[in-house]
Amino acid sequence: MPRKCSICTHPKKRWIDQALLKGLAVAKVARKYGVSSEALRRHKHNHLSKQLVKVEEREGRTFAERFEDLYQRLVEITKEAKSTTDKLACLREERGLLQMAVQLGIEQRRRMEQQAAKDVTPAVKEIIDKEFEK
Repeated sequence: MPRKCSICTHPKKRWIDQALLKGLAVAKVARKYGVSSEALRRHKHNHLSKQLVKVEEREGRTFAERFEDLYQRLVEITKEAKSTTDKLACLREERGLLQMAVQLGIEQRRRMEQQAAKDVTPAVKEIIDKEFEK
């Protein structure tokens, strides 16, 4: 019987997931929450993206749509911010959102490439490999 993911059962799972989605370094998150870097990598690869898909299915909106709404609200809040401190806080949040978007884009591309690699027949793979050898 396979072991349960130590991150999925961790009491601070929500914060760990948020840190990973913000693009923080795995080693840094592992140290902060007292978990192994390897467990964190497995969780990120095997569970985090599946959870995002479940949220999309439950809410009937894609993650990208929800992200866009959140980003637009942040832009409006930034425009309305009066103090320099508030504006700087908004800019830090915007930076975090953009880092998260990049990380999710990288993850999505990796999954698409993995799926494409699975769909390639051995004959096509052989042709591709020969072309790259030239």
